[in-house]
Amino acid sequence: MAQPKANDLPIISIPEADRVVNGGIYDKLFSAGAVIASFQDRIYHRQVYGHPTFPPPFNKIGFDAVFDLASLTKPLATGLAAMYLCSQNRLDIASPVGSILKDFKAPQWRNIKVEHLLDHTSGLTAWKPFYEEVVKMEAGTPSKPGRPGLKPQKLAGTLKGKEIIRGLLATETPEKPTGTVAIYSDLNFMILGFIVEEISGMPLNVFCEREMYQKLGIEDLFFVDLTAPKDKMAKVRRFVATENCAWRGKLLQGEVHDQNAWAMGGVAGHAGLFGTVDAVYQLASILLQCYNSKHPFMHSGTLRRFWTKSQRVRDTTYALSWDTPSPMNSQAGKCISLQSVGHLAFTGCSLWIDYTKNIINVFLCNVPHPTPEGKKEKHHKLRPRLHEVLFKSAEELVHSSNDNAVRGAAAFGGAVQSGSSAFNNSRGGAAAFGRGSGAGPTGTAAFGGSHTGSSAFGGSRTGSSAFGGSGTGSSAFGGSNTGSRSFGK
Repeated sequence: MAQPKANDLPIISIPEADRVVNGGIYDKLFSAGAVIASFQDRIYHRQVYGHPTFPPPFNKIGFDAVFDLASLTKPLATGLAAMYLCSQNRLDIASPVGSILKDFKAPQWRNIKVEHLLDHTSGLTAWKPFYEEVVKMEAGTPSKPGRPGLKPQKLAGTLKGKEIIRGLLATETPEKPTGTVAIYSDLNFMILGFIVEEISGMPLNVFCEREMYQKLGIEDLFFVDLTAPKDKMAKVRRFVATENCAWRGKLLQGEVHDQNAWAMGGVAGHAGLFGTVDAVYQLASILLQCYNSKHPFMHSGTLRRFWTKSQRVRDTTYALSWDTPSPMNSQAGKCISLQSVGHLAFTGCSLWIDYTKNIINVFLCNVPHPTPEGKKEKHHKLRPRLHEVLFKSAEELVHSSNDNAVRGAAAFGGAVQSGSSAFNNSRGGAAAFGRGSGAGPTGTAAFGGSHTGSSAFGGSRTGSSAFGGSGTGSSAFGGSNTGSRSFGK
């Protein structure tokens, strides 16, 4: 199924969601945000907010703004690659890790299987600062023989650093018996990244971009490979900043925030993916289509297997490379269905997909900028508020869509008949879910009321625009963590 370009997507917003995100910027929880929400392939909120950095420069971000997706790398890159290899019968997730990675020779790797990595039941610890060991080794490496004046050999951020961390991972032992408890662990996906590389015969970033994203027409999901020579002909990217990192001595902008991923050269199974909000949405939309047997990329049965919550241990929320909403106090809010999957990220980004109601929520932001300190409490309170607004609005659409909906206006474009309403069939009055933007007459309804010459969902380049607008309000994201990365899942 061909996917329309991002500039075919509508610009439309729900004022209450605008207030949540703009409030986060006002409170300095993040400098930039981007949100997309859709119901049954119809986008009902798509907006960007803020600036690439604090203090804000004159330029605001656009839909080409690139965010560090942090742990969204797990479901959208490494876990997706594992899913794709499974669908091609190239990976058996019941295989022991040691049978695939020959350098993982210790007895524990005969007991830990790929599926234990995917659903976080390997028993491995949540996180370790492997990068510190790489830096320590780098400081202790001698200069080249006969040239004592040279600096020590660089290891961090190189393929050598990646090899060192792989060797350290191979010596890890579970802190809990395998298969008895769920511990959300970066280590699981660091190892899974090596498994994808072993089976595919390609670096993880090359496999993801060449074998999946490019074939799906997704241009703006990618890793920033610190080991690769700079390509002067490469597409110009507009990165938002993450942390003003004292440890690395610079503002991180276009360089992976996660320290272990950085030490591995920017490409790792647990972190390192960058992307735009449109690209994340496009991939989520394709996966939902696959789940409903409407896209050839992957068999529906594979999606259903990976999106089913693990039954291996009690009280877990994890599926295979994805998370599911907690029954109580979910970071996805109170309105999300339990028949949903998603993931959180340390940088504040989140993605949720309700696969029974066909609802998608994407939120990208840069919480660690300029520092992650002191943001955790606000982050945990305000993240659910945004998702509640978005899912509640989708629920309202569920109840109203059977009455006046005009079918055929797809999320990735799909113009409706000139002068007709997408949801209300209204020419005036208040917007149903957001404020109209552009040069259109006052009173054009957000889900209808588009005048002749405007596209109710596609977004007219001339005439009146049926959607758009933004507002002010309070934040959904913020905060930081160390160690287990409890809100960076």
